[in-house]
This record gives sequence, structure tokens and C-alpha cells, in this order.
Amino acid sequence: MAQEDQASEMQEQGVDAYRAGEYEEALEAFEQARNLSAEAGDREGEIEALGSMGVVCGELERWDDAHRFLDQALDICEETEDQVNQGKVLGNLGMIYARQGDEEKAAEAYERAIAIFRDLGESGYEKDIARQLSKLSPVSYTHLRAHETSSSISYAVFCL
Repeated sequence: MAQEDQASEMQEQGVDAYRAGEYEEALEAFEQARNLSAEAGDREGEIEALGSMGVVCGELERWDDAHRFLDQALDICEETEDQVNQGKVLGNLGMIYARQGDEEKAAEAYERAIAIFRDLGESGYEKDIARQLSKLSPVSYTHLRAHETSSSISYAVFCL
């Protein structure tokens, strides 16, 4: 079996373990998927595994690990100019910040993801992230800066 196929299988095992609430088992499977993807040169597989590891660490409230894995995934997204996965990772980062109670940073991450998905015409992803953004308290929107366009401000207000 090729390394990419093994990585995909480990990713699926991790998802199954995650859904079953077996977070440590999921983390191990995702780490194996990441290693296999890296060995195969599958950057998208690495991003997916690292993003999954970040989400699992969030469930375990291992915030530093969650941020580290998501930051690594973002770095690869930037290196490979993978905007779709960058938006997904930013959405996960927003979720981690929200769970930590940092609604301002959560809103910033969500807004960056929304902007990416809007630019790409990915309305399904855009709406998913906008729903998450709308769950934050209205106070978290005070971080909007004067240099932001009126359309982004209007969009943020629309999500309230």
C-alpha cells in the first residue's frame, strides 16, 4: 500500500476515533497520517492531519498543542498557496479561540476565513464559518478597524 493510501486510512481511523470520543487514539492516528503524508510529500494530507490534530487537542483543552498544530498547518497552506485549506484551518483556529474564551481573536480568525472563502466563491464554507462567527457575543465585533471596507463591516453586522 502506498504511503498516501496508508495516510488516508490513518486519517479515516482518526476521524472514527474522534467521533467515538476516543481523543488520544484519534490524535495518534492523525499523527501517523501526518508522518506518512510528510514522507510521501503529500502537503495537503499534512495540512489535513495537522488540522485534525489541532481540533483534537482543543477537545482535550491542550491549547498550546492545538495552536502549534494549526499554526504548522497554516504555514504549509501559505507555502503551497492552498487557500481553501487555509480558510478551513482559520475556521478551526477561530473555534479554538472561542473555546478558550478569546472572542476577539476568534472573530478575527473567522473573518479571515470568510474573506478567503468569499474570494474563492466557496459560499458553503463561507456560510459555515459565518454561522460560527454569529455565535460570538456582539462585543467581539468591536475589533473591527477603520481600515476595513464597509462591505466587510456590513457583512460582520449581518452575521449578528
